[in-house]
Amino acid sequence: MIGARVVGGAVLALAGVLLYGHWRRQKELVTAPPKRPQDARFAWQQLRRRMRGSALMAFIGGAILLAERVPKSATALSLYLFGLLAATLGLAAYGLVDWRATQAWRHQESLETLRQHLADQIDKFADEQQSETGADEPSGSAKS
Repeated sequence: MIGARVVGGAVLALAGVLLYGHWRRQKELVTAPPKRPQDARFAWQQLRRRMRGSALMAFIGGAILLAERVPKSATALSLYLFGLLAATLGLAAYGLVDWRATQAWRHQESLETLRQHLADQIDKFADEQQSETGADEPSGSAKS
């Protein structure tokens, strides 16, 4: 059971480090929130998702550490292993949801950047066209 202690301790330590990082990110978001409301909303949602995933990881690590305390009956071991499997699958689902949400957010941000760039280029082109037509016409003449 030394292997269970090492694996459980490593998972628990990793979850602790991640939770500490999330705690620092939370303090950062409170002291210096993003300027745009949608950026702030996404940052808080992402933080909550990641904190839940890290807490679930700590639960899994604790469950692995307690493996030797599980009664050796078939029912108890089956329940323990299925519970551990369900928690691990839940953690994987959290990871996939977070990855997909982050990808969607980055895609939306790149579209917004592209939209802004295109709007700037259109304005620049319109200004150039206006200055070219304004320079060709004598001042005071009106088009009919």
